[in-house]
Amino acid sequence: MFFFKNNLKECDLCKSKKYNVLLEHNGKVMTSDQQIKLSKIIKIECKKCGLVRNKNIEREINYKKKYTYNTSKKKDVQFFNNKGSLDRSSQIFDWISSLISKKQFLKIHTIIEVGCGEGNLLLKFQKEFPKKKIIGFEINEKAIQEGKRKGLDVRNLEEMINEKADLVISYAVIEHTTSPKEFLKSVSKILNPNGLVLLGTPHQDKISHDIFFVDHIFHFSSKHVQDLARFANLKILKKSTKQWPIDSFGIYLFQLSKTKMREIIRNRKNKCRDSIKFYLNLFYSVNQELKQIKKNEKFAVLGLGEFFNLLYTYTKLNDKKINYGLDDFSKNKKFTFPIIPINKVKSQKIDSIFVCVNPNYYNIILNKLKNKKIKIFLPFQKMKKH
Repeated sequence: MFFFKNNLKECDLCKSKKYNVLLEHNGKVMTSDQQIKLSKIIKIECKKCGLVRNKNIEREINYKKKYTYNTSKKKDVQFFNNKGSLDRSSQIFDWISSLISKKQFLKIHTIIEVGCGEGNLLLKFQKEFPKKKIIGFEINEKAIQEGKRKGLDVRNLEEMINEKADLVISYAVIEHTTSPKEFLKSVSKILNPNGLVLLGTPHQDKISHDIFFVDHIFHFSSKHVQDLARFANLKILKKSTKQWPIDSFGIYLFQLSKTKMREIIRNRKNKCRDSIKFYLNLFYSVNQELKQIKKNEKFAVLGLGEFFNLLYTYTKLNDKKINYGLDDFSKNKKFTFPIIPINKVKSQKIDSIFVCVNPNYYNIILNKLKNKKIKIFLPFQKMKKH
């Protein structure tokens, strides 16, 4: 199956066996679904084309055996926006819809999502287009059953070869595969003539902490995504890589080419090396800032999502006694400290706050904290300059 095809010795894009080691880390590591575990990260960069990947790609049987889907009974993950908040799948649906015209949607009869999880995004498409044939394919059995409970047509990934689609969507999947090239080839095989592919993945065109995710096997610049797509005869129509607030992600709209596309291998620039340098310096700065917080101070962290877990994994924040967690959204995970809404800060005795959220939200957060006599740390402030 395409998820597990790989050649451990050569670059998936250009087949070169020469690389530079960008990052080696042994100890606590973080996964993209915010799990923290003990492992080893070795990220390497191909000398020929610049594609970055994990050095130790797990073999087919181990990868399949270890693959899990973090199903939960809570509501969809919430994102802030200028009007308040929006669930993750709605934000992605709106983003995808902005790239596909109404004229194109009229020609689409069958929509397939590859790696649909428990179907949150799929559900948006089903509600918006009830007359279209909409199918999700997933590798994890628990997620498949959860999707079916929502009334969705979710099937095992191995059944995908039996279907044809006018639009294939795959969001936050390709970076987890052991061969992005084979993944895209397999996707292109189920397309009808002139079929569309909507691919979403983290991009390395800007500074990003994605490089520190142990389960992200590959790291692409936008050009790498397009180069890989050419091997699957997919031509780029549109791309979007600056969507607020998730500007470290890109979505790419491809169409199946009527003619054979020429493969292109070039050394593409990416920000992985810069990201590693930036975040190692940031982790050091955070450790220095944590020393400023005295033992008798009431210390709180604001935000308990991805940015909090990043610091909790790679800095000494995990050694600090945290008195409160400030977060407006309920968390499925249990913490050793009480969680209170941000607007309840004034009712608690808090001396200092570490703001562990995407810096794109800083203005929103600071407005909520204004007039509070509290020492505020903004560890990701420098990201706004990048």
